[in-house]
Amino acid sequence: MLRVGADTSAGGTLAPIFEDGTWYYITIPESRPSDTLFPFTYEEIPTPDNRYTLADWLPKRLRNQKPHYDPEFWLFTYGEPLSSENTNIKPTINQLKKLRKGDLLLFTAGLVRKSRTDPPAVYRSKFDPKWQLYLIGVFEVESTTKVPRGASMKFLRKNQLYLNAHALRRPRKSFLAVKGKEDSSFLLKYPLQLTASPNKTAPEDRKAYPRDELKSRGLEKISFRSGAGNWVPESALSWILNNIDETAAYPQWISRDRLFEAIYDSLFENA
Repeated sequence: MLRVGADTSAGGTLAPIFEDGTWYYITIPESRPSDTLFPFTYEEIPTPDNRYTLADWLPKRLRNQKPHYDPEFWLFTYGEPLSSENTNIKPTINQLKKLRKGDLLLFTAGLVRKSRTDPPAVYRSKFDPKWQLYLIGVFEVESTTKVPRGASMKFLRKNQLYLNAHALRRPRKSFLAVKGKEDSSFLLKYPLQLTASPNKTAPEDRKAYPRDELKSRGLEKISFRSGAGNWVPESALSWILNNIDETAAYPQWISRDRLFEAIYDSLFENA
Protein backbone atom coordinates (compact mmCIF):
# COMPACT_ATOMS: atom_id res chain seq x y z
CA MET A 1 0.00 0.00 0.00
CA LEU A 2 1.40 3.38 -1.06
CA ARG A 3 0.11 6.87 -0.44
CA VAL A 4 0.25 8.99 -3.61
CA GLY A 5 -1.33 12.12 -5.09
CA ALA A 6 -1.18 15.79 -4.21
CA ASP A 7 -0.68 16.68 -0.56
CA THR A 8 0.24 19.73 1.47
CA SER A 9 3.97 19.21 0.97
CA ALA A 10 3.79 18.44 -2.77
CA GLY A 11 0.94 20.28 -4.46
CA GLY A 12 0.05 22.58 -1.60
CA THR A 13 -3.34 21.00 -0.90
CA LEU A 14 -5.32 17.77 -1.06
CA ALA A 15 -7.71 16.67 -3.79
CA PRO A 16 -11.46 17.04 -3.15
CA ILE A 17 -14.06 14.30 -2.77
CA PHE A 18 -17.74 15.17 -3.11
CA GLU A 19 -21.08 14.24 -1.58
CA ASP A 20 -21.82 11.64 -4.26
CA GLY A 21 -18.54 9.84 -3.55
CA THR A 22 -16.75 10.96 -6.73
CA TRP A 23 -13.48 12.85 -6.65
CA TYR A 24 -10.75 14.50 -8.73
CA TYR A 25 -7.45 12.67 -9.22
CA ILE A 26 -4.75 15.33 -8.76
CA THR A 27 -1.12 14.29 -8.78
CA ILE A 28 1.94 16.00 -7.36
CA PRO A 29 3.65 18.48 -9.71
CA GLU A 30 6.81 17.70 -11.65
CA SER A 31 9.82 19.01 -9.75
CA ARG A 32 11.33 20.35 -12.99
CA PRO A 33 8.60 20.86 -15.62
CA SER A 34 11.09 21.65 -18.37
CA ASP A 35 12.58 18.16 -18.04
CA THR A 36 9.42 16.21 -18.85
CA LEU A 37 7.89 15.30 -22.20
CA PHE A 38 4.42 15.41 -20.69
CA PRO A 39 2.79 18.18 -22.76
CA PHE A 40 -0.08 19.39 -20.56
CA THR A 41 -0.26 21.74 -17.57
CA TYR A 42 -2.79 21.55 -14.75
CA GLU A 43 -4.68 24.40 -16.42
CA GLU A 44 -5.08 22.34 -19.59
CA ILE A 45 -6.48 19.24 -17.89
CA PRO A 46 -10.27 19.15 -17.36
CA THR A 47 -11.91 17.52 -14.38
CA PRO A 48 -14.00 14.41 -15.20
CA ASP A 49 -17.25 16.40 -15.08
CA ASN A 50 -15.76 19.14 -17.31
CA ARG A 51 -16.76 21.84 -14.80
CA TYR A 52 -13.23 22.92 -13.96
CA THR A 53 -9.59 22.35 -14.74
CA LEU A 54 -7.27 20.73 -12.21
CA ALA A 55 -5.59 24.13 -11.80
CA ASP A 56 -8.77 25.49 -10.26
CA TRP A 57 -8.20 23.20 -7.26
CA LEU A 58 -4.53 23.98 -6.74
CA PRO A 59 -2.55 27.01 -5.55
CA LYS A 60 -2.22 29.63 -8.27
CA ARG A 61 1.54 29.15 -8.41
CA LEU A 62 0.96 25.67 -9.90
CA ARG A 63 -1.43 26.75 -12.65
CA ASN A 64 1.16 26.40 -15.40
CA GLN A 65 3.05 23.53 -13.83
CA LYS A 66 2.94 20.00 -15.23
CA PRO A 67 1.59 17.05 -13.24
CA HIS A 68 3.68 14.01 -12.34
CA TYR A 69 1.30 11.18 -13.27
CA ASP A 70 2.69 8.40 -11.13
CA PRO A 71 0.89 6.08 -10.83
CA GLU A 72 -0.67 6.43 -14.25
CA PHE A 73 -3.79 4.50 -15.19
CA TRP A 74 -3.54 4.41 -18.99
CA LEU A 75 -0.97 1.61 -19.08
CA PHE A 76 -1.09 1.05 -15.30
CA THR A 77 2.49 1.75 -14.27
CA TYR A 78 4.23 3.09 -11.20
CA GLY A 79 7.88 4.06 -10.87
CA GLU A 80 10.48 5.00 -8.29
CA PRO A 81 13.89 6.49 -9.22
CA LEU A 82 16.86 4.24 -8.48
CA SER A 83 19.40 7.07 -8.58
CA SER A 84 17.63 9.33 -6.09
CA GLU A 85 19.58 10.71 -3.14
CA ASN A 86 16.36 10.75 -1.12
CA THR A 87 16.99 8.04 1.48
CA ASN A 88 13.29 8.06 2.47
CA ILE A 89 12.29 6.17 -0.68
CA LYS A 90 14.85 3.37 -0.38
CA PRO A 91 12.62 1.24 1.90
CA THR A 92 9.79 1.65 -0.60
CA ILE A 93 12.03 0.58 -3.49
CA ASN A 94 13.07 -2.51 -1.54
CA GLN A 95 9.41 -3.35 -0.97
CA LEU A 96 8.55 -2.87 -4.65
CA LYS A 97 11.40 -5.20 -5.64
CA LYS A 98 9.71 -7.97 -3.65
CA LEU A 99 6.45 -7.74 -5.58
CA ARG A 100 5.64 -10.75 -7.73
CA LYS A 101 3.16 -11.41 -10.51
CA GLY A 102 -0.34 -11.58 -9.07
CA ASP A 103 0.43 -9.46 -5.99
CA LEU A 104 -1.71 -6.40 -5.36
CA LEU A 105 -0.30 -2.86 -5.15
CA LEU A 106 -2.80 -0.57 -3.44
CA PHE A 107 -2.75 3.21 -3.78
CA THR A 108 -4.16 5.62 -1.22
CA ALA A 109 -4.55 9.40 -1.09
CA GLY A 110 -5.54 12.02 1.43
CA LEU A 111 -8.82 13.65 0.31
CA VAL A 112 -11.00 16.43 1.73
CA ARG A 113 -14.79 16.25 1.49
CA LYS A 114 -16.24 19.27 -0.32
CA SER A 115 -19.39 20.45 -2.05
CA ARG A 116 -19.16 20.46 -5.83
CA THR A 117 -20.74 23.92 -5.79
CA ASP A 118 -18.02 25.36 -3.56
CA PRO A 119 -15.91 27.82 -5.52
CA PRO A 120 -12.44 26.32 -5.91
CA ALA A 121 -10.88 29.61 -4.76
CA VAL A 122 -12.61 29.19 -1.39
CA TYR A 123 -11.33 25.62 -1.22
CA ARG A 124 -7.76 26.79 -1.80
CA SER A 125 -7.84 29.63 0.70
CA LYS A 126 -9.65 27.79 3.50
CA PHE A 127 -7.98 24.40 3.60
CA ASP A 128 -9.74 22.00 5.94
CA PRO A 129 -7.22 19.95 7.93
CA LYS A 130 -9.87 17.31 8.64
CA TRP A 131 -8.91 15.12 5.72
CA GLN A 132 -9.43 11.38 5.39
CA LEU A 133 -7.38 8.60 3.87
CA TYR A 134 -8.96 6.76 0.93
CA LEU A 135 -8.07 3.83 -1.27
CA ILE A 136 -8.06 5.24 -4.81
CA GLY A 137 -6.63 2.52 -7.05
CA VAL A 138 -5.32 -1.02 -7.37
CA PHE A 139 -2.74 -2.76 -9.56
CA GLU A 140 -2.64 -6.50 -9.94
CA VAL A 141 1.07 -6.81 -10.59
CA GLU A 142 2.06 -8.07 -14.03
CA SER A 143 5.80 -7.41 -13.71
CA THR A 144 8.52 -5.30 -12.13
CA THR A 145 11.28 -3.93 -14.35
CA LYS A 146 14.55 -2.15 -13.70
CA VAL A 147 14.67 0.53 -16.37
CA PRO A 148 18.27 1.49 -17.21
CA ARG A 149 19.49 5.05 -17.57
CA GLY A 150 18.80 6.34 -21.09
CA ALA A 151 16.44 3.43 -21.90
CA SER A 152 15.38 3.38 -25.54
CA MET A 153 11.84 3.84 -26.78
CA LYS A 154 12.01 0.25 -28.06
CA PHE A 155 12.68 -0.93 -24.49
CA LEU A 156 9.86 1.22 -23.09
CA ARG A 157 7.36 0.10 -25.72
CA LYS A 158 8.28 -3.57 -25.23
CA ASN A 159 7.66 -3.29 -21.47
CA GLN A 160 4.62 -0.98 -21.82
CA LEU A 161 6.27 1.77 -19.76
CA TYR A 162 6.31 4.64 -22.24
CA LEU A 163 3.64 6.70 -20.43
CA ASN A 164 5.20 6.47 -16.99
CA ALA A 165 6.24 9.85 -15.59
CA HIS A 166 9.83 8.69 -15.06
CA ALA A 167 10.08 7.42 -18.63
CA LEU A 168 9.02 10.87 -19.85
CA ARG A 169 11.81 12.70 -18.04
CA ARG A 170 14.81 14.08 -19.90
CA PRO A 171 17.46 12.97 -19.34
CA ARG A 172 15.91 9.58 -18.66
CA LYS A 173 17.38 8.18 -15.44
CA SER A 174 17.16 4.66 -14.09
CA PHE A 175 14.00 3.73 -12.25
CA LEU A 176 12.14 0.70 -10.93
CA ALA A 177 8.79 0.22 -12.65
CA VAL A 178 5.77 -1.81 -11.61
CA LYS A 179 3.36 -2.78 -14.39
CA GLY A 180 -0.23 -3.66 -13.54
CA LYS A 181 -2.38 -6.09 -15.51
CA GLU A 182 -4.71 -3.99 -17.61
CA ASP A 183 -7.80 -6.15 -17.14
CA SER A 184 -7.54 -6.26 -13.34
CA SER A 185 -6.03 -2.88 -12.40
CA PHE A 186 -8.11 0.25 -11.96
CA LEU A 187 -8.48 3.80 -10.67
CA LEU A 188 -11.64 4.01 -8.60
CA LYS A 189 -14.46 6.38 -9.47
CA TYR A 190 -15.63 6.02 -5.86
CA PRO A 191 -12.64 5.86 -3.48
CA LEU A 192 -12.96 3.68 -0.41
CA GLN A 193 -12.66 5.62 2.84
CA LEU A 194 -10.16 3.95 5.17
CA THR A 195 -10.29 6.30 8.15
CA ALA A 196 -12.60 8.69 9.90
CA SER A 197 -11.80 12.41 10.10
CA PRO A 198 -8.58 12.91 12.05
CA ASN A 199 -7.88 15.65 14.52
CA LYS A 200 -6.12 18.83 13.44
CA THR A 201 -2.67 17.30 13.27
CA ALA A 202 -0.04 16.72 10.62
CA PRO A 203 -1.44 14.48 7.85
CA GLU A 204 1.34 11.92 8.26
CA ASP A 205 0.67 11.49 11.99
CA ARG A 206 -0.94 8.08 12.56
CA LYS A 207 -1.92 9.13 16.09
CA ALA A 208 -4.48 11.44 14.48
CA TYR A 209 -6.70 8.43 13.81
CA PRO A 210 -8.80 6.39 16.25
CA ARG A 211 -6.71 3.37 17.17
CA ASP A 212 -9.74 1.07 17.53
CA GLU A 213 -10.96 1.97 14.07
CA LEU A 214 -7.62 1.17 12.48
CA LYS A 215 -7.25 -2.03 14.48
CA SER A 216 -10.67 -3.25 13.40
CA ARG A 217 -9.54 -2.99 9.78
CA GLY A 218 -6.07 -4.42 10.32
CA LEU A 219 -4.41 -1.09 9.56
CA GLU A 220 -3.11 -0.06 12.97
CA LYS A 221 0.53 -0.37 11.87
CA ILE A 222 0.12 1.44 8.56
CA SER A 223 2.16 4.59 7.96
CA PHE A 224 0.28 7.40 6.23
CA ARG A 225 3.35 9.35 5.17
CA SER A 226 3.29 10.18 1.47
CA GLY A 227 5.41 7.71 -0.50
CA ALA A 228 5.77 5.30 2.41
CA GLY A 229 5.11 1.66 1.54
CA ASN A 230 3.27 -0.77 3.79
CA TRP A 231 2.57 -4.48 3.66
CA VAL A 232 -1.16 -4.93 4.17
CA PRO A 233 -2.31 -7.69 6.56
CA GLU A 234 -4.58 -10.33 5.02
CA SER A 235 -7.48 -9.29 7.25
CA ALA A 236 -7.25 -5.70 6.02
CA LEU A 237 -6.93 -6.78 2.39
CA SER A 238 -10.05 -8.91 2.73
CA TRP A 239 -11.98 -5.96 4.16
CA ILE A 240 -10.75 -3.68 1.36
CA LEU A 241 -11.58 -6.06 -1.49
CA ASN A 242 -15.05 -6.70 -0.07
CA ASN A 243 -15.83 -2.98 0.08
CA ILE A 244 -14.46 -1.43 -3.12
CA ASP A 245 -16.58 -0.83 -6.21
CA GLU A 246 -14.19 -1.83 -8.96
CA THR A 247 -16.96 -1.84 -11.58
CA ALA A 248 -17.07 1.97 -11.63
CA ALA A 249 -13.93 3.25 -13.34
CA TYR A 250 -12.64 6.80 -12.98
CA PRO A 251 -13.28 8.58 -16.31
CA GLN A 252 -10.01 9.50 -18.03
CA TRP A 253 -9.77 13.00 -19.52
CA ILE A 254 -7.76 11.78 -22.51
CA SER A 255 -7.37 8.41 -24.18
CA ARG A 256 -4.12 6.47 -24.13
CA ASP A 257 -3.62 6.87 -27.89
CA ARG A 258 -4.30 10.61 -27.87
CA LEU A 259 -1.93 11.11 -24.97
CA PHE A 260 0.81 9.17 -26.75
CA GLU A 261 0.33 11.29 -29.87
CA ALA A 262 0.38 14.52 -27.88
CA ILE A 263 3.60 13.56 -26.10
CA TYR A 264 5.51 12.61 -29.19
CA ASP A 265 4.08 15.36 -31.37
CA SER A 266 5.45 17.71 -28.72
CA LEU A 267 8.81 15.92 -28.88
CA PHE A 268 9.07 16.34 -32.64
CA GLU A 269 8.02 19.99 -32.48
CA ASN A 270 10.80 20.68 -29.97
CA ALA A 271 13.44 18.70 -31.85
